[in-house]
Amino acid sequence: ASGVAAFQAGSLYINVHTPANPGGELRGQVTPAGVQVVFSMLDGGQEVPTVVTTAAGIGAVTFNSNNNALQVNVNTSGVDDAVAAHIHRAAVGVNGAVQITLVQSLTDVSL
Repeated sequence: ASGVAAFQAGSLYINVHTPANPGGELRGQVTPAGVQVVFSMLDGGQEVPTVVTTAAGIGAVTFNSNNNALQVNVNTSGVDDAVAAHIHRAAVGVNGAVQITLVQSLTDVSL
């Protein structure tokens, strides 16, 4: 029963070990029931209009339906001079209004 409780609390993770990293090279948290995680790949080709850039990123949006909590994490590369980041509401290929303003990490400009 303690394993079930740990799963429901989001306290389990998968860890892959290698000779180069015997303590673990890859880790992934196991998402409990009621929690959804959606990933979004960020690139200039999805901008409207398209932007030619080598910058890229990945966003992870976590929604917990048990308490209606939403968490957004974005990690980028090649965007050391970002001045703003938002979540907008619109269909693919259409610009839309800002829904949520994201806050940049004070210690790591890529977050």
